[in-house]
Amino acid sequence: MISRMFARIESVEQSLLLAIASATLIIIGLLDFVSGAELASSVFYLLPVAIVGWRFHYRVSGMFALAATLIWVVVIIALGMPYSSAFAALWDGVSRFIVYFAFAVLLGHVRQALEQARKMAMTDHLTGVANARYFRDLAERELEHCRRYERPFTLAYIDIDDFKDVNDKIGHSGGDRVIHAVADALKTSVRRVDEVARQGGDEFMLFLHEVDVQQAESVLHQIHSRASNLLDLRGHNVTLSIGGVTWRVPPATLDEAIHSADRVMYEVKRGEKGKVLHRTVGENLAPRSEDPARTGSDLVSRGIDPSRA
Repeated sequence: MISRMFARIESVEQSLLLAIASATLIIIGLLDFVSGAELASSVFYLLPVAIVGWRFHYRVSGMFALAATLIWVVVIIALGMPYSSAFAALWDGVSRFIVYFAFAVLLGHVRQALEQARKMAMTDHLTGVANARYFRDLAERELEHCRRYERPFTLAYIDIDDFKDVNDKIGHSGGDRVIHAVADALKTSVRRVDEVARQGGDEFMLFLHEVDVQQAESVLHQIHSRASNLLDLRGHNVTLSIGGVTWRVPPATLDEAIHSADRVMYEVKRGEKGKVLHRTVGENLAPRSEDPARTGSDLVSRGIDPSRA
């Protein structure tokens, strides 16, 4: 229940969320006044404080914690709560502010830690691109989408040529730098809607989103050319072999798609390395006008950021 509540909070605009938290705080203050001094209600002030603490910077959380404390003080004064001295009243108010503020800051740190853990679970620690697990989840969703709307499905396998020689010449730490440079070059070369992932070792996977069968080979050649030029400019004397497959009829399983792209890539490796080879499988499908994939809600449901589309 709590996880669902915080997931809902994530989906609300910040301005609207702040308005909701403020209204909730006022309602709690009114209920606190109506219930009287005999019923302890101060704990309920933590609810709007938690909402703000989860989404906002600690400065905003601090101001909101102060507002919650002031409303509580106003209610206490209105109810005629007796204090033995002004110091006791001040101490009570400051103590509650510290509790509210600390609670808000703690939730903010929890959210940051969860976001960091989620990011680490999705990315390769060396290169910063998607890892194989996240890429597989994304590709599974895309494969299902392509089956539903009869759209082509394109995967490419990328390998750094003669990477063993690179490790032998400059060592494993140098090899890691080359892998990082290749990942960066690929990220810079693909379109914003495409996805690059490190499959492991010196191999990468590439998913081309919303590419027509006629465009797939051209896009792969463009990516190869841009990435190779970037690597040359940065002084990395390595070449890339790319094998890509586009299915006019989506394959039965993702494993079939990955293995097919892998086989095509090894065709390049057995022939002239550092080139691009693209295969097309199946018959033509429905025209693009029938595909609703460019809507923001559909992209979100498939795990893609609409801002990248």
